[in-house]
Amino acid sequence: MKKAGFVFAAIHGVILLLSIYLSTLPLIGDFHYEFAAVFSLVFFVGSGFYTFSIHQKQSNITLSDTRLILLKTESFIIIPLLLIATVAGFYRESAYLEGLPFFAVYVVPAPFLGAVSAIGISGVFKRFRKTVFLMLCFAIALLPLIEMYLYPAVRFYNPLITFFPGTIYDEHILFKTELVWYRLCNVLYFSGILIPVILQHVRVAINRKRLLKEANNTSSGTLFKQPVKTSTETADDNLIFDSIDKIEQTASINLNSHHKYSGASRLDTLPGKPAIGNSGKLFVTIGTGYTFFIIWLIAGVLFFILSPVLHAGDSVKTKQAGVIHEAYYSELTEIFGSAPQKIRSYMFPGSGFKYALIGAGVADVSKPHQESIFMNEGDIWGTTKHEMAHAFTSGFGFSPFKLAYMFNPLLIEGAASATSEVFGDYDSHFLASLILQKKCGISLEIQFTGLNFFSASSVSYVLSASFCRYIIAAKGIAVFKKIYQSGFETTGELSFAVIESDYHKWMQTKYPASSIMGSDTNIYHYYFGRVPLYERRFPHTVARLMAECSNLYASGKYADAEKMMSKIEKYTSEPDAVTLKILILSANGKTTEAIRLAEKQLLTTTSPRMTVYLYRRLGDLYALQGNITEARKYYTLCTQSGVRNRLTALAEAGNILLHEIDSLGQNIRLDKKDKQQMTERMLKQEPSVVLLWYYLYITSENKINTGFVKSVVHKILTAQIPSTHAVAVKDIAGYLILHGMVNEAGELTGMSLETAARAQRANLTELLSLIHKIKLQQQ
Repeated sequence: MKKAGFVFAAIHGVILLLSIYLSTLPLIGDFHYEFAAVFSLVFFVGSGFYTFSIHQKQSNITLSDTRLILLKTESFIIIPLLLIATVAGFYRESAYLEGLPFFAVYVVPAPFLGAVSAIGISGVFKRFRKTVFLMLCFAIALLPLIEMYLYPAVRFYNPLITFFPGTIYDEHILFKTELVWYRLCNVLYFSGILIPVILQHVRVAINRKRLLKEANNTSSGTLFKQPVKTSTETADDNLIFDSIDKIEQTASINLNSHHKYSGASRLDTLPGKPAIGNSGKLFVTIGTGYTFFIIWLIAGVLFFILSPVLHAGDSVKTKQAGVIHEAYYSELTEIFGSAPQKIRSYMFPGSGFKYALIGAGVADVSKPHQESIFMNEGDIWGTTKHEMAHAFTSGFGFSPFKLAYMFNPLLIEGAASATSEVFGDYDSHFLASLILQKKCGISLEIQFTGLNFFSASSVSYVLSASFCRYIIAAKGIAVFKKIYQSGFETTGELSFAVIESDYHKWMQTKYPASSIMGSDTNIYHYYFGRVPLYERRFPHTVARLMAECSNLYASGKYADAEKMMSKIEKYTSEPDAVTLKILILSANGKTTEAIRLAEKQLLTTTSPRMTVYLYRRLGDLYALQGNITEARKYYTLCTQSGVRNRLTALAEAGNILLHEIDSLGQNIRLDKKDKQQMTERMLKQEPSVVLLWYYLYITSENKINTGFVKSVVHKILTAQIPSTHAVAVKDIAGYLILHGMVNEAGELTGMSLETAARAQRANLTELLSLIHKIKLQQQ
């Protein structure tokens, strides 16, 4: 028992030190999902080892022993709870309160689950019990791999950590009632281990009562006689856990039977065949008429998350999806030299629905071994090619999951990213050169070792895309496939060190330091200057509040949205939050206050990303006040920042519109309809690519005059009016392709390619390639 006391004290000491350390860290120390998941695992394992320290040699455990174990192991939760309560009293108490449900559901049951697991093992095994316990933990940890292999879901539930949302990129993690139901199932499953203990306690009590009664009946002159254990009773003591192995087997099977709570329902079983569940036919295959794809547009939920109702939806969207898939399929076949026979593509109407059904709300994902991709409907132009590429690499993947050798993220994400020459608005080699020059001496091997890939995901994705593009171009696709399947060689031409050295030399030749301009530094900081998720404080709380505030703003409840912003400001000063507040103040009639806030932020910020946001927003605000001079100044600063994206395209469009606004007089407040009419009038007088893009940007799909757009495009082509904004050309081309004007889309892209900004030419080149593939598909 002395040893048990030492172990008890040691575990409390470890918990105290771990709690103090974690509370100082961003993200994991925010008393939210990550904090609860870590301590769920710690308490499960710690409670098991403490149970073994109490019963080192005994093979049987009494009910009183069990009560003592459960009481002491549950005391483990007191330390982190008190620590967090103390911290919450001084700092961000509302955010910590938001984590209480996670703590209650994840952490509180964990000591019970770990202790009863150890009790069950102690009853069956006399030796190597700790080893068996660790093997049990390992087996439970492997359950999600089986689930993720068999089912479409990328999120999973597990007794050790309770829940994983699907990716590490989703900031908006909400507490759902299914977490409670799942954890309750855990408690019920594991409670079965205690049944033999309870039954034995009842059996011993009955036997003692019977023996006492018999002794009283046969004794003479003695009121009570000490009962003596019979051989039967002794045997009962030794066979308390005779059936425990069967109960454990049942429990382990039931561990994976929680799919109605986990959202891991089968999306499909065989290509082209709907899945059948308890609720009948779940899915209807859309007949797109395309050869290689089964495309499902998921529209809503009928009952909980088990019975999605699918329909063909908008025929235009279905046609667009088919055209894009077919074009990318053709292009990827040329790149890889082989192709999967069929790809299942699931498109969800929004991140909320996707998160509820399979996890990974914001991020689009794929499962190469299933040759399936899962995307939000709005991302079809942005991520279809990348996710489809993962399905293509399954043909030469490693392991049953058909991924890169030893699951190397450099190769997994690099193979998919390398199929596209662009990252965002720029050539991936160009952005990689900025990273390599700004981070002198960066080691690709270290960057792609372990979890370092995710420490700065934007940097890692760009470098992996550029590096794998180089390998494919320099060594050939056959060599790349070999590396993907078997890894880099230890020495020689295909060793990582040699290829990395050659890559650095090639990059220095292609983009020498002398070619990097001052504006390129702004581009680097714009794309890679944001603080990564794991370094931010309270990102989940901020994401929730921002979503609520955005909904209030969209609903026209500006006063309530402004109150919500006061809560958000306690946690973050990120550009998105500042921009949202400026929008709310402006919509609430407080334009002057919004201008003061924006100019104050402009003086204090060191972030080029924030600077670009503020330049464009100040241009809008001064335009609202009728101050054309100041509006033009900030729009011009935005367009001259060196960055080329939708923000700078909006600023350029704003500069064009200022001429018209100036002619209307001072203090003009234009609503969306006014802007649409004014833009349409200006396009008739003087066509412009950026202005046409702005017209499409502010006009809803069902109100756009397709004939008018076609006539404007022909005027632009006739007058040969190019655009330096690749993003504007790409968006217009997407609209034209959707409405059958593929030739016009190609001509507009080709003409704009001549004057595109240096770093953006690859973007338009890739678009031209896509248009060419679409033309071939339509012939």
